[in-house]
Amino acid sequence: EVQSRKDETTTLAADFTSGGADRWFANLVRDHAGSPAGKDFAQVVRLVEVSRRIGAEQDPRKVLEYIIDTAIEITGADRGFLILRGTGGAQPGRLTFEVSRNLGSRDIDEPATKISKGIAERVIESGEILLTPNAQTDKRLAALGDVADLRVRSIVCVPIRMRGAIAGALYLDSLFTEKAFAEREAALLLVLTDHAAVALDNARL
Repeated sequence: EVQSRKDETTTLAADFTSGGADRWFANLVRDHAGSPAGKDFAQVVRLVEVSRRIGAEQDPRKVLEYIIDTAIEITGADRGFLILRGTGGAQPGRLTFEVSRNLGSRDIDEPATKISKGIAERVIESGEILLTPNAQTDKRLAALGDVADLRVRSIVCVPIRMRGAIAGALYLDSLFTEKAFAEREAALLLVLTDHAAVALDNARL
């Protein structure tokens, strides 16, 4: 019996190292898909999977792309942007777009023209989450001309903290759906920003 359990453990370990972990996570989500808490469970499983993959991936760029793709998947967003604020050079404070992706996991061209830079700057300056169910009617954003120009509906933007300072923001939006994001999605994104901060910090070492 002991040998049998040892053999089972060895088989499981081998399966995980050969890509079996992906199948295991997928099966967990599938098995709970019909339960009342199926969506919540799937989101938590995805966060666990992110931690696992980040630990195995050596390329910071791929880590950041995976984080953005996961953020879009678990929140139902149309687009996601990982934005950093410059700290030196000729234009300190200038926003740079590290990763910009859409629902199809494709890079977005000219990302600076696709988001409300006013919202990103506000989040980076304040260090506070901004969550709006309808950016077009939100009085807090009335002074931001780019919000009206873009005609985006739902937006959630959370700060990225590195070594105790605000380094940037994770910005997601839904082009046509109102109330696409809630506090739960914002909390999930905060977890992902911690992973992003680690990847960015490692890239700078």
